[in-house]
Amino acid sequence: MASPNTFEFTAGGQTGSFTVSQLGFAGPFNASVDHTNVATIAPASQSASTAGEAVTFTLTAVGAGTATATVTGAGGQYVTVSIGVTTTGGTIQARRRHP
Repeated sequence: MASPNTFEFTAGGQTGSFTVSQLGFAGPFNASVDHTNVATIAPASQSASTAGEAVTFTLTAVGAGTATATVTGAGGQYVTVSIGVTTTGGTIQARRRHP
């Protein structure tokens, strides 16, 4: 189980953390993101000190788009976390209109 399991970022560089645990399993939990141009996850692998204890992973927004983080535990069991990054920016140029 991942908590929380959805993230919405509004700018690159923003971060958010979530925890994962699996009853009777201490790890390692292996993590990845399917679109690293949208977000990254750290660490890539982590173990709990005792079975069933939650471990924490951190997402970092990179660029606009959607991605899915997947954390895999024992027996191929996995959880997914949805990631959305919406960035706004740009330059507005004003030009004087000549009649």
